[in-house]
Amino acid sequence: MTTVLRGLCRAMVRLGWQVLVYCCPGDGNQEAEEKIEGVRIVSFSERHRNPFAVDRRLLTRLSRNQDDIDLLLVHGIFSPPNVSIAKAAREGGIPLRGLAA
Repeated sequence: MTTVLRGLCRAMVRLGWQVLVYCCPGDGNQEAEEKIEGVRIVSFSERHRNPFAVDRRLLTRLSRNQDDIDLLLVHGIFSPPNVSIAKAAREGGIPLRGLAA
């Protein structure tokens, strides 16, 4: 995770929010995840040949809002795979905001 995302997660936890991070490491390395106290991290590491593809499990989870998300912050808003993520969030009725990094 980038410094911005780590700091934002810590601040939200201090404010009493429940924080969930969906992680999609490009190399499929789940060991790269960083643990932050009070933050739940769910990793999706399905490999794709297409660099714009997003793990179907993540898209399904968002489109059904299985984690009862009140707000989705998308880190790296200019990343092409985030178009699919935004569409799935809209289908799940999840408000969306982007973080440029």
